[in-house]
Amino acid sequence: MSRATHTRAVHRSFRAAVNTRFTLQRPARRGRPTIYRAPSLVAPGPEAVGRARQGAHLQLVRGGAIVSCPQRDPHSHASPRLAMQLTHPPVAAVAIVAAAPAAAQLSEAIRDDVTSVVHREPGPLGRLDTEGWERPDALLIDRAALRDLAREIWHVRRRWPTIFIAVVNARDDADAEQLLDAGADDAIITGSRMLRPRLIAMARRARTVNAGSRIAIGDVVFDRESRRVWCNGAEVPMTPRECAVLDCLFWNSPRPVGVSTLADFVWGDTSVAARRNVIDVYIGYVRRKLRASRSVVLRTVRGVGYSFAPRD
Repeated sequence: MSRATHTRAVHRSFRAAVNTRFTLQRPARRGRPTIYRAPSLVAPGPEAVGRARQGAHLQLVRGGAIVSCPQRDPHSHASPRLAMQLTHPPVAAVAIVAAAPAAAQLSEAIRDDVTSVVHREPGPLGRLDTEGWERPDALLIDRAALRDLAREIWHVRRRWPTIFIAVVNARDDADAEQLLDAGADDAIITGSRMLRPRLIAMARRARTVNAGSRIAIGDVVFDRESRRVWCNGAEVPMTPRECAVLDCLFWNSPRPVGVSTLADFVWGDTSVAARRNVIDVYIGYVRRKLRASRSVVLRTVRGVGYSFAPRD
């Protein structure tokens, strides 16, 4: 039997099986054919043909198998399974300045899956030395841990104007009022039954603020307000220009960012030719600082620009 005769016979078999139901499903993975086995030859109905025209190619093979081969969109630069999703992580970090026994009790009251706690011992002579600290989202201070607490709060407020400061074990209402005037956001008197609820509210408030200003792609977190970056759980120092490059990448994700967009966003300059080499240099800086990420990599999309992609 010639090839043309065999093809016509197969087509007649399909037309004869018009009452047989056929369902076409898109394959889970792009670029690899999925074979659907049937007990007998089946006829693709109108819905199957319509779906095939939208993104799949139907091919008849021997044995009554139908192969669905997805077609790639030539204008698409990223696969949907590679698209990186932006999230707003509701997490917070609280630093506790207190003696060890009191710090353990306070930590137990506020620590949970989304609130991390770090213990900071008071400095010499009852001073609060924040040199070398990673900025926490909230600072919880025991009144008895520091000597001149009002002055220490003033110094912390000058260094971190937006940090939430709470003081526990204030002596009385007058002492609490003085601490609030010095810059504390909350002061809880010793023995207050509202200690635990107010500490939980403090942590919840910090998480809410962070959820509005922090965005994440994989394990890379960027705080737009404070211009801070975390990669794989560790804070990464970045220059203002590097933060601007990262902000542009986050702002446009998951779409690739072109050179002209980066030049306009970071430098306010539309002369792409003059900025191309500089952009390549800063992309290299950001890529090296994010190399500790376990889930995200900054890749170059040839002819398009740069974008985040899952690490292989």
